[in-house]
Amino acid sequence: MLIIEIERSGAVWMKLKAHYELRLAHLRLKNEGNLTPEQTQRIRGQIEEVKALLSLGTDRPVIEDENANFKD
Repeated sequence: MLIIEIERSGAVWMKLKAHYELRLAHLRLKNEGNLTPEQTQRIRGQIEEVKALLSLGTDRPVIEDENANFKD
C-alpha cells in the first residue's frame, strides 16, 4: 500500500507524518541510552515499524511482473 501524491499533501497525512517523525527522533534518542540488550532490541523494532509507516509516503519505482500477462 502506498499513499498517492494527492493524499501526501492532505492534512491527515501531514499530521501523521509529523507525529511519526517526532516519535522516530524520540526513539533514536532513547536507543542511545544505557539499555539492556532486550530493551535495545525492542526500541530497534519500534524504530523499524515507524520507518515503515513513514515510507508509505515515499515514491517507489513500479516493478512490473513479467508473468502478469501469463495465462494458464
